Amino acid sequence: MRRLLGAWEAATNGQPQALDGLAAPSAVRQLLAPAPGLPRVIREPQLRRTTPVELDGTSDPPTVVVLCSVRAHPDIWHLDLGWELTLTNYPKHPWRLTNAVAFKDAYFRAGK
Repeated sequence: MRRLLGAWEAATNGQPQALDGLAAPSAVRQLLAPAPGLPRVIREPQLRRTTPVELDGTSDPPTVVVLCSVRAHPDIWHLDLGWELTLTNYPKHPWRLTNAVAFKDAYFRAGK
């Protein structure tokens, strides 16, 4: 997850190729899409907590939804992210981000 956050930071700072192999093209578009109230560029993202909330071992390939609590600059903003990761055949990057908006309110209510 830290590698993915670092690649996201690089991508928001003009290096979208940093996400190559770590995120599917649709997830890259989700990560880089402008969102109301959020800065376009993130700096120094810090992973505070990860919580797996949904595992689908019957899908091919298997997927997991992970909640991530992230803090970053500017102005120390806080994000609760729901990311869907898919198992790959690549030892260097065994999990690939396939959905950057896999968010359900129920995940956060259950996790707190």
